Amino acid sequence: MKTHAEKEQGHEPMCGHVYEQVYEQAHDPVQELDETRERLPIRTQIEAYANPRRAAFSASLTPTIDSSRVLGVRVGDLDAIKKKMTPVQKTAFLQEKPHLYYEEDLLHVRLLNELRDPQEARSAAEDFLCACTSWAITDGLSFRYLSDEDLLSMASDFLQNENEYAVRLGLLWILKRAPKRPDARQWVDLALQAKGQNDTKQLIDIKGWMLCEVMIYKPDLAWSILEDPAISRDVRLRAIAKCVESLRISNDDKEKLRALRKKLKEAKR
Repeated sequence: MKTHAEKEQGHEPMCGHVYEQVYEQAHDPVQELDETRERLPIRTQIEAYANPRRAAFSASLTPTIDSSRVLGVRVGDLDAIKKKMTPVQKTAFLQEKPHLYYEEDLLHVRLLNELRDPQEARSAAEDFLCACTSWAITDGLSFRYLSDEDLLSMASDFLQNENEYAVRLGLLWILKRAPKRPDARQWVDLALQAKGQNDTKQLIDIKGWMLCEVMIYKPDLAWSILEDPAISRDVRLRAIAKCVESLRISNDDKEKLRALRKKLKEAKR
């Protein structure tokens, strides 16, 4: 009869690398770290993904944001945190304003995009305007679950606001929803009239971006605007630049756009 030691020596399945694999499956350090993170406050979870090198790069792209607020957290990591948040955590986080970190603002925007009630979305957007200090924050706010009518109505009101980022949001929502609509002209005209406190470079840029979208879906409308001398020359030049860069506009149209750009530049001399 074999001794207990001999039996143990003959028990192959749990020896060597096989035992290590079973142990690793039962004690996954990455999984345990993730589970630990999920129990931490949301801010602490965000801080855990901080990367100074990425933070320096992100801060260079967003000069209107205090660089000390930028952690350098990847968008994918923010989405992973959001995915695991409970309804109670989401509600509490949305009430914790102003946020300490830029990445908290980005997470806030992602949570706002889940709203489905128009009145709740409007109130939340108005309440969040104080945190909108950069295109990097505003441009992610899409309210994708709202109807065109609800979002464009909100856009119309935001265009009347003197806050530059409120106007930018209004322009963005028109840019995203209006170009494909039968009443596109109404909304595009409204957007082109928007000024905010003044027609800053960022508003000129987004108006140009909007006209590029119009060129893709309603080229006749776009051409009528680009050839209209009553429309800001800077906006039209920016729109032409965006169109020439676009992969969704034909080469023939791009040649015509380049000719128009040359004409506009020569007219200033």
